[in-house]
Amino acid sequence: MYRLHTLACLGGLLFFCLYAEALPAQVVNIEDRRSLQWDSAGVVGQADLGFSLVQNTRSVISISESARFEKAWPRWHVLALQQFSLVSVNQDRFVNRGFAHLRLARKWAQQGLAWESFAQWQYNEQQLIRLRALAGSGVRFRLSANDAHRANGGLSLMAEYDEIKDTALSFRALRLNTYVSCSLRLYEGGVWSTTMYYQPALTFRRDWRISGQSALELALTRVLTFIVRLQLSYDYRLERELPRAPALIWSLQNGIRLRWGS
Repeated sequence: MYRLHTLACLGGLLFFCLYAEALPAQVVNIEDRRSLQWDSAGVVGQADLGFSLVQNTRSVISISESARFEKAWPRWHVLALQQFSLVSVNQDRFVNRGFAHLRLARKWAQQGLAWESFAQWQYNEQQLIRLRALAGSGVRFRLSANDAHRANGGLSLMAEYDEIKDTALSFRALRLNTYVSCSLRLYEGGVWSTTMYYQPALTFRRDWRISGQSALELALTRVLTFIVRLQLSYDYRLERELPRAPALIWSLQNGIRLRWGS
């Protein structure tokens, strides 16, 4: 009965995933890219590089690259991220985006508090973001943590500078950056996680962004896990001042993860 229930859920999820349109969000979800928890110490590194070239009736070039470095000490935590993607068909670029992020935190482990400072640079040609640079600092706090669930929140002040592609427009804003991130273990092998960002501007009225991401992991076997991830992002200022820019962006993705070893 349990397996029939799982297969029925997967069938419904697959049905919706087949009709989804995959688009990246304007707000980079940093919480989803953390590997080391509050009280852990160690180092994590990862680098990926992909390249493909197809020549038939059209020339298709696809390049992707990403790198991640994370280091934790009893009181300090460093996270560095970098990612780049390009898909070009006959000189038409369907995907051209990238970002770099650096974050440094000073932890007070017993109280579940940390002071974080960060800087980020990104661009996304399809979303008309020629350049987005931001830097900020604030507090991160642990709401709860045990074997069944984890929850964290953050509040920081962030300075932002944006340049819009193919225009002379540029935006500057001082924003409040707030987020809540939580994960819940549904059963042995089933995990649900979500992160919500809200970034209102303090220097302009009616200028705000909201972004969220949720993921569901369902273990099919000991080595196979089915993953569904939903992302949503909305930028009110882009909709008001640049109607041709995509203010509302969403994506629904699914995949299979293979794990082995002890």
